[in-house]
Amino acid sequence: MDIEDCDIKINFDGTRTSLMEAASAEHVDIVSRLITHRADVNTRSASCNTAYIYGCAGGHEEIVRVLLESGADVEDHNEDGNTPLMEAASAGHVDIVSLLSAHGADVNIQSNNTSLMYGCVNGHEEVVLIRVLLDSGADVEDHNENGHTPHLEMVRLLLETDTDQEHKSDEVHIALIEASINSHIKVARLLLDSAPK
Repeated sequence: MDIEDCDIKINFDGTRTSLMEAASAEHVDIVSRLITHRADVNTRSASCNTAYIYGCAGGHEEIVRVLLESGADVEDHNEDGNTPLMEAASAGHVDIVSLLSAHGADVNIQSNNTSLMYGCVNGHEEVVLIRVLLDSGADVEDHNENGHTPHLEMVRLLLETDTDQEHKSDEVHIALIEASINSHIKVARLLLDSAPK
């Protein structure tokens, strides 16, 4: 059977298309062939995801490139309001975050969180990911509905990963002074709560 004999718009289990499945599984050749045969790169699943969002969330750089070249919407979003950039940042895919930033993805669009918040919240120790977002203009003052900023999430991450209590005590003391000087009350509270007793 040849691809010309297939219905490329059919949905698997009523929610995802062949293109979405191929993008999720990182089958570049199949994605390219489906697009050649007019598969719509912006068709949405039941959860409003597209093949492009699945490719970004999966960290499939070549898939993302093919879909971008074929007209995928760089500012697309799913039912949660998450953009492809947010999905890539949340999963810690530095190369995808860099690629999307280079294609003009807005780093400050917010669902509940921004891409920077997702990168921080999900505990990615990849400083490179945070640096790419900051270099792309991510706003460190944005906050989510709980009032948390990327600063607070990064402090949490740093405190969780530092197990040397003697070293931690000195760092907490210095960070507490800086947080106090700059009126970062939530950060100061977090530091006080985590200070070695």
